[in-house]
Amino acid sequence: MRTKTYHGAIAALTITLLTATVAVSAAAPVSAEVLAGLQAWLDGTRDLECRFEQTLLSGAFGAGVREQGRLYVKRPGKMRWEYTRPDPKIAILSDGAAALYLPEDRQMIRGDEAWSSSPLLVLLSGEGRIADVFEVAELDAAEADGPWRLRLVPREEGQGFVEVIVTVTSPSHAISEAEVLDEAGNRMHYRFRSMHRNRGVSEDRFVLETPPGTEILGPS
Repeated sequence: MRTKTYHGAIAALTITLLTATVAVSAAAPVSAEVLAGLQAWLDGTRDLECRFEQTLLSGAFGAGVREQGRLYVKRPGKMRWEYTRPDPKIAILSDGAAALYLPEDRQMIRGDEAWSSSPLLVLLSGEGRIADVFEVAELDAAEADGPWRLRLVPREEGQGFVEVIVTVTSPSHAISEAEVLDEAGNRMHYRFRSMHRNRGVSEDRFVLETPPGTEILGPS
């Protein structure tokens, strides 16, 4: 049986990074219209379902881990990452409590603060306004009709990550990609596809039920 600590497993699912410094053009002042459009899209999102592709670029090990699955979001504060390739696993955040289920290991790993500082939690399922939580800058001189890339830096220190770069599509102002850089110098890149918004994701999606005999790790 593989053994995974809670923090190691959650880190592999959320924000793990690259060694190299990201080379970007000098940030230009963010367009007020783009930021307002993104905020309006978030404010109008009650729930979300989409496919995702997640690629880990590690400073220590280089490029390698690519995973795919389905993401469910219900605002505020609920996310379900359902990984299907290459290894099945489920990660759930619901009202501040996190759990990771590893079916091949017959393990569930629990914790209550693992994703409290995740930028994807803040953006997709949080209630705070972007400009209140992040310093925002536009990375590239994009065409007027998009897409646009925004660099978001946390206003408060000690959040566990350095920045998140989001790609905002036109005309919806939905987030189609995100790159999360943590304090260790690694990067996690996400692509979101086949997005369905406000179609009524069930609360049952955020209840993690495991079969008898599952080993429970972490706080009770």
